[in-house]
Amino acid sequence: MNWSAITNTSSTQYQLINEAEANNDRHYDNEGYGMVGERFALAMTSTFGAIGDYVDVYMENGRVIHGILADAKHQGQPVSWDPNPANKWGHNNGERIVEWVTNWRNHDNPPSDGCVLKVINLGNYFEYPEYANASSYTSSSGSSESKPITTTATMSYVGEQAGVRNNIFDGLRMKNQSNIELYIANPDGRIYKPVICDKIEWEPPKNSYAMLGFTVLKDPVLDFQEGAQVIFKYRGENVFCGYVFEKSRSDSYRIKVTAYDQLRYFNNKDIYVYQDITASELLTAICKDHSVKLGGVYDTGIKLPLTVEDNTPLIDIMYNALQYTVSQGGIYCLLYDDFGQVRLDPQYWFRVPYAVNKETVQSIDYTSSINEGTFNRIKTYRDNEETGVREVYINDKSAEFSQWGVLQYTHQLEDGQDGAALAENLIKITTNKTRSLSVKGAFGDIRVRGGSSVFVDLDLGDLLQYGYMEVSGAKHTFTDSSHTMDLDLIGGQFI
Repeated sequence: MNWSAITNTSSTQYQLINEAEANNDRHYDNEGYGMVGERFALAMTSTFGAIGDYVDVYMENGRVIHGILADAKHQGQPVSWDPNPANKWGHNNGERIVEWVTNWRNHDNPPSDGCVLKVINLGNYFEYPEYANASSYTSSSGSSESKPITTTATMSYVGEQAGVRNNIFDGLRMKNQSNIELYIANPDGRIYKPVICDKIEWEPPKNSYAMLGFTVLKDPVLDFQEGAQVIFKYRGENVFCGYVFEKSRSDSYRIKVTAYDQLRYFNNKDIYVYQDITASELLTAICKDHSVKLGGVYDTGIKLPLTVEDNTPLIDIMYNALQYTVSQGGIYCLLYDDFGQVRLDPQYWFRVPYAVNKETVQSIDYTSSINEGTFNRIKTYRDNEETGVREVYINDKSAEFSQWGVLQYTHQLEDGQDGAALAENLIKITTNKTRSLSVKGAFGDIRVRGGSSVFVDLDLGDLLQYGYMEVSGAKHTFTDSSHTMDLDLIGGQFI
């Protein structure tokens, strides 16, 4: 961005300009990059700090960018001057983290140095202006700037490492006279088979923990607390193994219970520093550290680069590792709990021989729309401050104007973007209707879960859907006499 574009005199950005000029710290280098002292003027999101904060940006190739936050990327809802706001990390869905404040002259955009590994916030210019003229700092102990983090060492551990929790039901045979088997076990070994009120609901999502919800009848014998183990079988088939996380009552006789499987513990936040290991090996280490029982793990094969995860949920750590694996040509895998054992298996193993059609479902919910996300004209533009011309690039599908009218998307170009190419790419992916498809009351099949695929054969009026689709969400409902599913489906023209 152009540093001179900051004209709001009440803004912190403007105050930084004034104070830096008063201290003779504000200048441009010989390529036109803005500087405060010896630090590059950068624009980043508020995730990394406030205006005036010193930041050190550690890159994948070992480079450290010594910067100061001179402007903040817009986040939140689209506005007229920024229809594509940044997410918490940056623009382009978080891929563009660091941008440079310049004079728009005599410089080229810096090439990417690969992934940003971490950003360290070192305090604020308004409080410590003297730090702007030192790219490294001396601490009170006299040591120089810290080295990039490449490993973890535990300096103190008070207590004992927890072991994997025993499955109280291992080796036990339960006599059952109905389709539904639900048992609750306390850590001391007491096992209950409670009376179920109404129905049992099981929701197994994609790459996250499954939920089991049910209501039991309170009697003088039943006595269990949060942390008690729960197993659920239907018609003799294993469905769910997990633990009670929540109890609630609306009267004296009914207890509503919410249980989750082991992946609920992947909500824990932790710090990990790793490199040259696979996502499979990372999962093994996480399960060991958090006392989670591990089952089969597919060898993902791709070695991960140096990665520093700071106070990050374990589920996000694993998701990041799996996404990197796919980006390097690896196989996409699903992380899930298989009746008390966490597993990692290729997603293509989850193609279920199950047909969704008018005979197997009670109802469908199909929506097609041009109200959001559909455009037949793309306009991109940038302001050329050297010529005083607003340069505009337009790509449209005028043949569709008579049917839909003009649905225009306007985008202000960022530095270095090709306006014509961007407009061409956007028109290709936005000129279709948006569609969503869900089915309710389908015949139940416990193999169907988030991430699995089922065959869909439905006439939806404006199109015939015939082929496999991915289950993005699944909710199973069990009673003693029935098992049905509500499914959200994606794939093909359904995004």
